[in-house]
Amino acid sequence: MLLSSLELLKNKNLDRKLLISHGFIPDEASSNLLTKSFYSEFSGTGMYLKVEALLKENTLVPCVIDIETGDPYTLYLTTKASGEFVGKIRFTVNEIFADIINSCSVKSRLSLCQSLEVLSLCEKRYGTVPEYPWDDLQAAVLRNEKTRKWYGLIIAVSTDKLGLKVKPDPSYKTEILLLHHTKEDVARLVDGVNFIPAWHMNKKSWLACVLDGRHTVDVIMSHVDISYNLSAKKH
Repeated sequence: MLLSSLELLKNKNLDRKLLISHGFIPDEASSNLLTKSFYSEFSGTGMYLKVEALLKENTLVPCVIDIETGDPYTLYLTTKASGEFVGKIRFTVNEIFADIINSCSVKSRLSLCQSLEVLSLCEKRYGTVPEYPWDDLQAAVLRNEKTRKWYGLIIAVSTDKLGLKVKPDPSYKTEILLLHHTKEDVARLVDGVNFIPAWHMNKKSWLACVLDGRHTVDVIMSHVDISYNLSAKKH
């Protein structure tokens, strides 16, 4: 059976830098697409495998190609197809996928779509690879590589701890993004609805937003830009 990369990548995220170090080549037209061809693993089959890593969708897409004709070979994708040759192709694709995922992914402790989209955009915009420093927390640290300063923290928190004016079920956990801003901006923006006091951070120079769709990703990233620029300052 051919295993789905979505199933194999459960609770993991493909990492751009690790993919490139593994031999994947970035696509000129899209920074979210990287490609690698595998030949030796298909020795004796007359086939080679081209794998596309789609960072935006966090998945791997296989394409087995006949070396002589240049045409895609798709029979192995058909669940009812059987036989030694088809089985060898499926086995090899699964082995290659497993190796890529083990070598080129990082464990994700976050679950909300908006959290994962912010992480993806920070990697694309700033080259940030999120850090997961705490085993007992669902949290990702965003660090400026040049100064090593934090510019963001995404963390799962129970809603009863957030000081929201409209409080959902207190047992419900959501994910928030903490960002560095000037004291003037924090005083102006924090209203308990759109932006809330920073959780476990300096509340005079940090604020937080809930990643539940109340803000568009464009709005969120405009504030991430501010925090990143502040983290670039040495003092």
